[in-house]
Amino acid sequence: MPPAALATHVDLLAAAVEELAGATSQDDCQLLEARAHKIVSQAGMLGLQRLSDRAARLEHACRDADGIELTLEAFRRAAGDVYLIGEARPERVARRSS
Repeated sequence: MPPAALATHVDLLAAAVEELAGATSQDDCQLLEARAHKIVSQAGMLGLQRLSDRAARLEHACRDADGIELTLEAFRRAAGDVYLIGEARPERVARRSS
């Protein structure tokens, strides 16, 4: 994947993760489920398996309306994984080297 395309995917994923990590179990379950579903595939495509797995679990918890708060907390703990790729982006590495 070209660096510019990777940067775009990482930025979109980071925004989606931050938005979902800020959600509460009181939010609309259908909306949480849809956001989690989107993150499952985006994170998986970028090799962030733990984040993808936690998003999938959240998606299922929302669908079943069971264990949402615990699953959301587990998702939040994995949310930082997206920045592992972000830190490796070429423009960030260049800035740290300067």
